[in-house]
Amino acid sequence: LEREQEQIDRIVKESGGKLTRRLVHSQCEFERRKPDGTTTLGLLHPVDPIVGEPGYCPVRLGMTTGRLQSGVNTLQGFKEDKRNRVTPVLYLNYGPYSSYAPHYDSTFANISKGDSDLIYSTYGEDSDLPSDFSIHEFLATCQDYPYVMADSLLDVLTKGGHSRTLQELEMSSLEDEGQTRTLDTAKEIEITEIEPVGRLDSSTQDRLTALKAVTNFGAAVEVFDSEEAEVFQKKLDETTRLLRELQEAQNERLSTRPPPNTICLLGPSYREMHLAEQVTNNLKELAQQVTPGDIVSMYGVRKAMGISIPSPA
Repeated sequence: LEREQEQIDRIVKESGGKLTRRLVHSQCEFERRKPDGTTTLGLLHPVDPIVGEPGYCPVRLGMTTGRLQSGVNTLQGFKEDKRNRVTPVLYLNYGPYSSYAPHYDSTFANISKGDSDLIYSTYGEDSDLPSDFSIHEFLATCQDYPYVMADSLLDVLTKGGHSRTLQELEMSSLEDEGQTRTLDTAKEIEITEIEPVGRLDSSTQDRLTALKAVTNFGAAVEVFDSEEAEVFQKKLDETTRLLRELQEAQNERLSTRPPPNTICLLGPSYREMHLAEQVTNNLKELAQQVTPGDIVSMYGVRKAMGISIPSPA
């Protein structure tokens, strides 16, 4: 440290007054500045401390901005326009003694009686739930009339042979697909006995590597230089999986419509906090195994600290 101070003093003297050790009177400063003038940069944020631990200071956005003065405290949801709803006429039933009573009520209907009868005859009534079916199911199961008429004429001419032939063709195609799937499954689960590694020569090892590549659906097998590199890569893959799960959990929480009486958005769940803690711990372990230069560049550190170096003349 004394040697560094001597170098700093020598640089200040050689600058000819361009550099000085005088502190600038400013309201901005580094929070991590030490008494000797050095500072540090926090790259990884630690896990939020729990109530009772040293350093716990809950700071929320409402403490700095205050409550919402204007606007609504809920998210605007989608609501279908009432004018897009089709309301047919409602048929009335008074029992057996209702000869002179009105048969239907069109007070709230926005279509005619003929259109209502067409809808009822096609899709059923609202009260008859077991017989209801959607438009998609109706369109999926319906058949074009010309095809049905042509098949019927061919059946009449062939005395039912056309339908039997079509049925046999469908059955044969299904059997062929089943046999193809069975052969593919048998090829995938086929196990080949291999000699011990000590007895393998170079050509056999090359064949074994090619066989592994084929069994992995054409993807080349990743070979690591050391066991530490393999463990490091597995840790990276685990961290990637945790980040994806955390993103899915956050998207699920933020896309959920909150209740109207909720002032703020829903807070993070226990699963999100647990995943975030696991990701932070994994990043800490990975950062401890590499040098600082592998994590962040010198330019990024200087930019974050507000240090600018003049370009050489």
